[in-house]
Amino acid sequence: MSAAAGDVHLTDLKGRAWPWLVLIVLVAVLIRLPYWEVIPASFDEVEQTSYAYQIAKGQFRPLVGNDAYAGPFYFYLVAGLIRLGVTNPMIGRVVILLSGILTVPVTYGWVQAMGKNKLAGLLAASFVALSPDLILVNSHLGGTTMLLPLLATLFLLGLTLAVARDSAGWLLFAGVAAGLALQSNLVAGLAIAGGLLWFLWQTRRKPRLGKWWPFWPIVGGLIVLIVFSPVIIYNLANDLGSLAALEGKSYLWEDNPSVATTLNNVRRLFLQLGRQGSGVLTGDEEFGTLVGFPLLYLALMASGLAYTSYRVSTLPLLIIAPFALIMPIISSHYGFATIGRFTTLLIPVWAAVISFLLVAAVGRLTRVQNQRRQKLYGGALLALSLLLIIYPVASLFRYYRAVNEAHNDGRALLELSRYAVANNRGEPVFISAIEELFDVRGIPYVPHAAFLLGDIYHEFLTPPEIIGRLFENPTPAFFLLSDADADALSAVMPLERVAIAANEVAGLRNYGLYRLESAEGLQKPAFVLGAGDVPGGLAPTVTIGEGIQLLGCDTPQLAASGDSLSVNCYWQALHDLPPNRYIGFVHLIDPATSTLIAQDDHILGQESYPLNAWQPGEVIRESFTVAIPNSVTAGEYRLVVGIYTWPDLTRLSVPGSVDNVVALPPVQITPVQAP
Repeated sequence: MSAAAGDVHLTDLKGRAWPWLVLIVLVAVLIRLPYWEVIPASFDEVEQTSYAYQIAKGQFRPLVGNDAYAGPFYFYLVAGLIRLGVTNPMIGRVVILLSGILTVPVTYGWVQAMGKNKLAGLLAASFVALSPDLILVNSHLGGTTMLLPLLATLFLLGLTLAVARDSAGWLLFAGVAAGLALQSNLVAGLAIAGGLLWFLWQTRRKPRLGKWWPFWPIVGGLIVLIVFSPVIIYNLANDLGSLAALEGKSYLWEDNPSVATTLNNVRRLFLQLGRQGSGVLTGDEEFGTLVGFPLLYLALMASGLAYTSYRVSTLPLLIIAPFALIMPIISSHYGFATIGRFTTLLIPVWAAVISFLLVAAVGRLTRVQNQRRQKLYGGALLALSLLLIIYPVASLFRYYRAVNEAHNDGRALLELSRYAVANNRGEPVFISAIEELFDVRGIPYVPHAAFLLGDIYHEFLTPPEIIGRLFENPTPAFFLLSDADADALSAVMPLERVAIAANEVAGLRNYGLYRLESAEGLQKPAFVLGAGDVPGGLAPTVTIGEGIQLLGCDTPQLAASGDSLSVNCYWQALHDLPPNRYIGFVHLIDPATSTLIAQDDHILGQESYPLNAWQPGEVIRESFTVAIPNSVTAGEYRLVVGIYTWPDLTRLSVPGSVDNVVALPPVQITPVQAP
């Protein structure tokens, strides 16, 4: 039913709406700018920026996103900005910030087109402008899914105008928007299905779109598929790779759907919709989080949906229905903040139905004859309207305050990463291994994107690996380290903690940014010996490859099953070798079958002093520990040593050996001694 059939038109805005809309959009901009880069703290959203960087550099031209069930639209959009010279690691958030702002006027356009009512459009735009979830999730986080509210609302706008104006052009617009929404996330398919069903019914008697009905609804569906075709082509060429990617996201799905799980998910879904509509940002998933104003908001959502479906349009109902009927069966992914991102596209829909309800209430108010009663009802309606605006905003800023007080924002990590970029003079940046900084939100994504876009060499390494890199290439460097890793490195090099405010905040999370002005004079490990420190009587002496000399090994002659066999080998580099990862190994072999019984393979120099760092005249004592299995029977076993490169597993040549190994004195294995 159109708006003209109801009483909505009685309270339409007199005069032009655009000055008010401009004001609302300005408010939307101002309320989104605080903390847009740092609250919520970044997570794997920034990985999508790294993926876009590879596109920008021409490394590949993908048909899908970094998750194979998403399309490439967002990624090419970000890649285009990178090609234009943008180096902000939060570039994804720039795109989504603009998307979140644009959702406001698009919501106005859709609601005004649906109800032919400017006041309802302005109210809906206001609710969208001030929605905490649309600010935190769909304006402050960068990622393809965060485009959903804008693209879904564009789809609804195009679909509504296609019906209102009997226009194939607007149908084309709606199909493109729907296809891009589906590229952003497959959950958009629920809204698209409901919208196309509405369109199918509404066009059956239209002069143009109803001709050869249902030809044009089918065309609309085909347009969606054409825009979504990169993902379809990818799946046809890769054995339905999107399904495999979805299977890897098991936390999204209901593992074993049943009546009980579905009913529970229905409860969780509607609690989530209530929280998102009213601006509840913290708490638990129980009904108690909606007690008070949120419960009133939930009642307005339900009443507004009923009123709008009866008096204005059934489109909002048909958009929401697939989420209510299908989503609880297939998904158990409900919760707060980013977890709820799959239903934030419904917030403009809820804003629309509440706005129509409020406008209708104003219309009824104008027909009240008793002035005293009219003032009383008018005051109550004004208070309710103010509450609908003030409560979500207050909730948002309470959330900001709590996050800042707990230092759970992403500012420190972002500022430290930017400092290392802005003050970099060609130094590498070494970062603690990911598992060491696991509790720091934004690791590894933020520093990786910052250094990638800044064209700065960086690695995530353990302290021995970092030391090894500096011995191989002595150079000043930056370090983003856990406190434990910083202590380990400070034992061998003069690290300086960078003196900026962000580092003080990072210290509360047990990490920080450090700088090394010079790598000269690093303290070498104890296993680096002088020529006079080598014990006598070693054997054999063999040159391996083109520049590594084995001076000999000391090996025990006896060992028992279940024990560990300790072998010390002494090496020298005769000259510089090509950069590589050189792996030394000691293997215990059954001479009768040539079967490998036990082994110890590791990087020569134990990571902290790799072969490419060895200097002329130095002798490296490399210790190998070979764990002998309990099952090894008594007897004499071969012991061999050698070197290969990683990851190609190519053994360096050994003169006179087909297997490129050096034979050490055999070892006699004795049986396990009874206790």
